Amino acid sequence: MHGLEVGLFDEIESNGEPLPASVIARKFNYDKFMTERFLNTLVSLSILEKTEHKGTALYSNTPGTTKYLTRSRRPALIASAMTEFNVFLPILSNLSNTMKTGKAFIDMANIKAGKIGSADSTVSKDIRQNNNSNHNKTNLIMNGNGLGSNGISTNGPNGTTGMGPNNTNGIYPDKPTNGSKPSMDCSSMIMLSMDGLTVPCAPVLVKAFDLSAHRTAVDLGGGSGLIGRTLASEYPEMNITVFDLPPVVQLAKKLYPENNTGQVTFVSGNFFEDEIPNADLYLLSHVIHDMTEVQINTLLQRVYKKLPPGGSLLILEKTLNEKKDGPSFAISNDLIMSLISTGRERSAKEYRDLIDAQGFTNIQIRQVGGYNYFDAILSKKPF
Repeated sequence: MHGLEVGLFDEIESNGEPLPASVIARKFNYDKFMTERFLNTLVSLSILEKTEHKGTALYSNTPGTTKYLTRSRRPALIASAMTEFNVFLPILSNLSNTMKTGKAFIDMANIKAGKIGSADSTVSKDIRQNNNSNHNKTNLIMNGNGLGSNGISTNGPNGTTGMGPNNTNGIYPDKPTNGSKPSMDCSSMIMLSMDGLTVPCAPVLVKAFDLSAHRTAVDLGGGSGLIGRTLASEYPEMNITVFDLPPVVQLAKKLYPENNTGQVTFVSGNFFEDEIPNADLYLLSHVIHDMTEVQINTLLQRVYKKLPPGGSLLILEKTLNEKKDGPSFAISNDLIMSLISTGRERSAKEYRDLIDAQGFTNIQIRQVGGYNYFDAILSKKPF
């Protein structure tokens, strides 16, 4: 994590050739002996590679580090790693209280919906107090030393409000200088974290079923538009609308200038309250697992009413096995969700029952192998 925060991997990549520990130590004003120990630890974890030239150890990035942990490459897992370390791990200190009360420490839906807009909010103060007493992460979560001076803030399903004030590259936290930490607020980090985890499997998800018969699609709570853009690439005849809250749409257009052109357009609104755009295919990607069953039923009812006969609903969520003890990644995520939301991960049968109860038919579930956040669930509105 420290390597990401100070931009170590970016520095090694930008140099263009392996570096000795002495050069890295001077760059970051570190002790040379400690730098060697740190770099050797990263070598043991296969994050860095180590070679020797004329008796001097030289360090370089592994191919995987260059691809996923540097700011010049997309997709990257920088925001995902930073979110895990700076947000979710500190919140785990509240597990004992959640075990006793059965209630989440903080509902991330409030953050996404813009109900926590500053460090002065009640929930933000609770987080600050908790972090002071447990993990001392206050500066990381609540101010510019870590996630940005704006504190925890804003927006909608799969969305965020903005980047730190000094961000210039549009997608990831700025490369730090002089050992400083990158500027990025909490909600932006969470959105970018999800994008980083989604990009590698997005092409598989949009091809899990043959969707070529559909001509119009609406990605409800589509956030940055990542799934929408991937869908457009696979189905060039399909027109896609990303529907999300106004601040989310504003940020998506800012981060991705290519958005809102050609096949993919953005529309602002609340899918619980406002008119949903017309389509013969609706997508819900990592949206309903954050919801209670009452909220899910309400949303699915609205989608069912808007769909024409023969139209489809594609839900992208990771499913638990029927014993609810695997896969391990989904189980771990379900535990985290117990601390940060009123939702939960569900089994394939539970999703099937929820969808069937609203009148959808021909429910098909395709499980995506590997370490990922998604499976694909397709259903139809009967004629």
